[in-house]
Amino acid sequence: MSTRIAVILLVLCPLYPLTPLADESGAALTAPGSDGARPPEEMRWLDEVRAQREAWEARRKAAKAQSDAHLRMLDPIGAAHIEEREKESERMREAVRERAEQQRHAMEQEREARRQELEQWLDQRRTMPYPYTPYDLAPSEWNNPWFYRGY
Repeated sequence: MSTRIAVILLVLCPLYPLTPLADESGAALTAPGSDGARPPEEMRWLDEVRAQREAWEARRKAAKAQSDAHLRMLDPIGAAHIEEREKESERMREAVRERAEQQRHAMEQEREARRQELEQWLDQRRTMPYPYTPYDLAPSEWNNPWFYRGY
C-alpha cells in the first residue's frame, strides 16, 4: 500500500504548479519574512509543518539516544566495539578530508606556478623581435623540433 502511495506521489509531484500563489486581486503572495509582515493565513501551514518536523526530529533523536543507552547497558562490550568502529570510521573520514585538502592545496600551487610560467613566456614572446622562428616560440623544456618540420 505504501509503495503505491509513494509511486503516486512521485508521479504527481512534477505536475504541481510552480507558479507563485496569488490572492483574489492578482497580487502575488510573498514569502514569509521577506518584507517583515506576517505571512497570510494561507501560508501559516508552512510554519506548522516546520514545527511538526522539528518536533518529530527531536523525538527521533531522543528515542535513538534512549535505545543506544539501553543497548550499552545490555551489552557493554559490544557497545565498546561499536564505538571503536565509529571512531575508526571518523579517523578514516578525517584522513580522506585531510588528503583532499592537501591535494587541493597542491593543485592551487601548481596552477599558480603554471600561470607564472605562462606570464613569463608571454612576456618573452612580446619582447622578441618580429622575424622569429617557431623554435623561438616553443617553451624551453619542449624539445620537439620534428613538429615544425611537418612530419
